[in-house]
Amino acid sequence: MWAFEGVTIVYKNIVILGFQHQYDEIRKAPKPASGLKVIRQYGRAAFGSKYVANWLHGLGLDSEPLTGPMSGKVTMIPPAIALGFGELGKHGSIINPEFGVSFCLFAILTDCPLPLNEHREHGIDGFCETACPPNALFSETKLVR
Repeated sequence: MWAFEGVTIVYKNIVILGFQHQYDEIRKAPKPASGLKVIRQYGRAAFGSKYVANWLHGLGLDSEPLTGPMSGKVTMIPPAIALGFGELGKHGSIINPEFGVSFCLFAILTDCPLPLNEHREHGIDGFCETACPPNALFSETKLVR
């Protein structure tokens, strides 16, 4: 599991959820209204992970929602990449083929028997190398700790 040092995880599986930010709002950053939309999106995402965890509880399966970027147990980018959600960009964060970089990750830890997704290439690195302006990217991909 991708737990932080000193944290013990008792669950076997992790479910990763991605919640897309609204581009029309996020592009207005750094205006306060944009920040407010991001905060609301994190609230929506926390509700989503709690909803899924409660649904699993209703099925008699134990689970624990991780409801935010400061969840304190698991770093979410490595499992999201391992599960095929996206690819690690040269900027050190994850890029999803549908959402780009404008989303937040949340998770549910569970013992629910799940079909496991696998890492897959989306071709994002090659796209960025041809579509981004010169010198817009690091020459090497930054690693997420």
